[in-house]
Amino acid sequence: MSEKKGGSLKKILANTGWMLFDKVFILILNLVVTVRIANYYGTHGYGTYQYAVSVVALFEILVTFVDARVVKKRYTSENPEELVWNATITRMLFSVVSLIGGVIYLLFSGEKGDYYAIFLVLLVNAIIINLRFGMQNRYEYLLKSRKVIISSNIALTVGGALQLIAVSLHWSILAIAIITAFSSLLSLMIVYLQYRKEFGRLIQGRYKKGLVLELVRESIPLAIAASCAIIYSRCDTIMIGNMLSKEEVGIYAI
Repeated sequence: MSEKKGGSLKKILANTGWMLFDKVFILILNLVVTVRIANYYGTHGYGTYQYAVSVVALFEILVTFVDARVVKKRYTSENPEELVWNATITRMLFSVVSLIGGVIYLLFSGEKGDYYAIFLVLLVNAIIINLRFGMQNRYEYLLKSRKVIISSNIALTVGGALQLIAVSLHWSILAIAIITAFSSLLSLMIVYLQYRKEFGRLIQGRYKKGLVLELVRESIPLAIAASCAIIYSRCDTIMIGNMLSKEEVGIYAI
């Protein structure tokens, strides 16, 4: 029994170590890449990008109604393959609804140029991210965050390198959004290849309406808390962009 506990503790510590490494790696990468991007594109370009990121985050609030913690509770009572598939498809559907809402917002906002294109690319990027939700959730439940972190960091490194190249070649700020979406797609592909090798294809089982409704119902309190946190962290950027200018958003964001 003690040997089993020791093995479990070792697994937990290893998983925690990988999660810590992920945070430090992202911090260092951001210091190198984000500062370079902000300096090159200046207050207007970088401010436009950050304003779009904040508005997209508000539209993506809907996906929080399938909470990762609620899904993890179900692995002991549901078929894992069916749970992963149902959680993934539901998150993706919520993200598609957010995309539709974002497009409607654009049509009435009067925004044009780089902001318009950046906003659409970031909405598509959100859908790509949600496609890996179920696979990532299962790896986290099994304390195998290493597989997700490695894929994510490989994609971030490639994306960071491409963003620095975009700066050196004097591409527009739109290129940064496109590269971000490409990085998410690359991460999704790596995670999926690992998942398929270990568990088989992602699409397994049928869509269970009852299970989906239960996941959403149990997620509501957590989703409300998450929504408040997102609004709290993003509303200042949006207020500055509306009351002052996107140039001021660029200064505030950096």
